[in-house]
Amino acid sequence: MKWTQEDLAKRVGVTRQTITAIESGKMIPSKTLALAILGIFTSLALLPTVGVVVKAVLDSTKLNDLWKKVIKGEE
Repeated sequence: MKWTQEDLAKRVGVTRQTITAIESGKMIPSKTLALAILGIFTSLALLPTVGVVVKAVLDSTKLNDLWKKVIKGEE
C-alpha cells in the first residue's frame, strides 16, 4: 500500500504538515496521535513495513518501551 502523507493525515485527523513534522523529528506527537497512527498500521497488519513515521512515533513518545512491556505482559 502506498499512502501519501496526506492520506495518513486524513485518516488520523491532522494536517499533512503535522505528519511531515513528525517524520522529520521537528514535532513530537501527542500520545493520542501516536496511538492513532500506530492503530491504523497495526490494524492493517503493516507495522513491519511502515518505516519512518512509526519509528519516529515510537522513539519520540517512548511508546517503544511501553510496547515491549505490554508484549512481555509487564503492563
